[in-house]
Amino acid sequence: MNRFVLLAALACAALAPQIQPAAAQPAMAIGQPLPEGSMPAGTVTVRVIAGSPGANVTGADVTLTVNGEARTAKSDGSGRATFSDLPVGAKVQAAITDEQQKPQRSVEFAVPERGGMRVMLSTKPFTGAPASHSLGTGAPAAPGAPEARAMSGQPRPDRTVEPGSFQIRLTYNSLSVQGGAATDAQPPVGEPITIVGYRSDNSVDVRTQPADAAGRATFKDLDVSGNTTYFAMARLPRAGGMDRLMAVPMTPDTQVGAKLVLSGEKRDSAQLTDDAAPQQEPAPPAGKVRVMIEGAPAESVSIVDATTKTVLATGAPAPGQPDPRNIEGSAPFTPASDLPPGTLAVRVHGGAENAADAGLADVPIRIVPADQNNAEGVSGKTAADGSLQLQAPMDKPQKAIINVNGKDMVSAPFELAKSGGRLDVAVQWEGQGRPETVFEVPYRPELVLYAETRLTRPGAAHEEVYRSRPVQLVPNAGVALRVSVLPRVIVSFSQQADIEDELLFLRGNYTVQNLSWIPYSAGPDGMIIALPKGFKGAKIADEHQSIASVAPNEGFRIVRPLEPGGTQFRYGYSLKSENGALEWKQDIKQLLVQSVMQIRLFDGMTVKPRGAPGRTVTAPNGSTWFVVDNINIREGQSMEMQITGMPAAPEWRTWVPRLIGFFVMGLLIAGVSLALTRKSQVAAPTGEPRRAALLDELVELERTGKDPARREQVLSELERLWRE
Repeated sequence: MNRFVLLAALACAALAPQIQPAAAQPAMAIGQPLPEGSMPAGTVTVRVIAGSPGANVTGADVTLTVNGEARTAKSDGSGRATFSDLPVGAKVQAAITDEQQKPQRSVEFAVPERGGMRVMLSTKPFTGAPASHSLGTGAPAAPGAPEARAMSGQPRPDRTVEPGSFQIRLTYNSLSVQGGAATDAQPPVGEPITIVGYRSDNSVDVRTQPADAAGRATFKDLDVSGNTTYFAMARLPRAGGMDRLMAVPMTPDTQVGAKLVLSGEKRDSAQLTDDAAPQQEPAPPAGKVRVMIEGAPAESVSIVDATTKTVLATGAPAPGQPDPRNIEGSAPFTPASDLPPGTLAVRVHGGAENAADAGLADVPIRIVPADQNNAEGVSGKTAADGSLQLQAPMDKPQKAIINVNGKDMVSAPFELAKSGGRLDVAVQWEGQGRPETVFEVPYRPELVLYAETRLTRPGAAHEEVYRSRPVQLVPNAGVALRVSVLPRVIVSFSQQADIEDELLFLRGNYTVQNLSWIPYSAGPDGMIIALPKGFKGAKIADEHQSIASVAPNEGFRIVRPLEPGGTQFRYGYSLKSENGALEWKQDIKQLLVQSVMQIRLFDGMTVKPRGAPGRTVTAPNGSTWFVVDNINIREGQSMEMQITGMPAAPEWRTWVPRLIGFFVMGLLIAGVSLALTRKSQVAAPTGEPRRAALLDELVELERTGKDPARREQVLSELERLWRE
């Protein structure tokens, strides 16, 4: 095997996760960190659910305490809050507030040296069960199988369904398993089920079918090329209103079809279900469609009928009201020898974005044991300057719960047995709301709509379409939609570089994200992620070769269109230095964000990135690394650096091949001269064709440098033939 390819293959193999977590019940996984080798080092994701893996919570406030300092973030559309650039070895703990306003925390864990960690927290008691217990799969139900509502909205591949088909079951949370099959005693027969297809060419396909006698509808002949993503939805009349049921978008697989359950609550429940309702904020009133713009500003936004493609209304976004509960903050604890044991001095300060930092008055603070959530504890409110001093118990670790603008922030645990301490609570909230427009859209049973804006971004060759997900209206509530005006595709990498002789071999993970609800296609030849000039032996990890392939002299090629969301793949490749120096130049074809490069250093090595700072880090095993964090480069630019002091090839590797070459050329010249001076013969000697063939082979061996043993054989045979 080519040495470059071997190194790349070894690099990919080295990226395999060091720990393979055993299969576990999802309920047992709540609060338990799991290693994720495909994530960049120093990354922790916290997924927030509402009692079931199928019920993601969007917009939840997540706190991650890092070595005693609190960081906050909001969960995205997949329910995940991401914390990046965490120090290796740091002690961290994730926390949220559940629906009863009680803190829920993960166990404390350390940030690993390689890869990231993921953890799941729930705002409700967990109701889930293993996938093998899912209703409607044809498998027998087991004790503890989830109700249909807990599974609602989560498409799943199913080999009993023909490829290109999508089987959707509608129910009032009344599925049961009998004889190994899911049945519904009272299916909502005749209720319409709709799927909306967003295509990569920006066209839209809407299909509707009534539920059959079993409550099912099967949509066939779907696009399996990856160019279309389908959104399933339905409504169920109940309790004087309508449930609005929606599913996670699904891009069909080429090999298997998919199944889906859409479920409301029980028929006799008084609680209406609305999967489109925003988290932690009131839904607009009936007949109102609120459209919020995220990212770049938009001059106008339109409401479009997805079926007829008719523009129903157009408006100009204006800044909405800020949400003071959208808080970011930190609360580091510092021991204070000048304060007596048991004394905690707290100062709470901050304010709205772009406003002067000031002390915050009348902020409720409660000190409770670190292992309790509902203890009464010691409490008080801050003075006009934001300060408060409390006497806390000294017998066990404590924590502070700080309520700012109605939102609780929880500090990391601290101890006051040996001395007092100070808690510096810095908070900031929105100073201006997101741009938004509110439209009057009367309810129509058949109406499926989406919000859309169009603009040409700087440097773009054509107008881009930015669209919300599609939604149906219900008579009892309005709806809030978000349009993200962001780059369509962003990439990030986390890679490590090590040295072997004159080679720099790299291994890492690429994450490619499509930030739109619309699939992204770069054309029939796919999308190229460029690698540094002169790369050798690139290889994709075996399990990811369906995602990307190697494009010689270019980089990695992703042929299948990118569905909404993200995908990852592991890779390895090598770069060769010249006389101990390496010039790194990598064209950036997509927006590169939050990437990390780690290069192992040896004595005498220097790394000089152009336009980006770096730092030297010593790992726990004593090895030294040059780290460049948070690499962000716009498309059309390049990533450049110079590495010197790498091991250089010994000088004999340079001059010995040259001497051999001179020797071989001398033999060739001597052979030709000998042939010319020999007497002419009527017929050519029997060895002449053989000599010509050997000379051609020797020239090729010299040119390629392959098979030294064969080269010696050729030389020996030529010498023998010339002596004849």
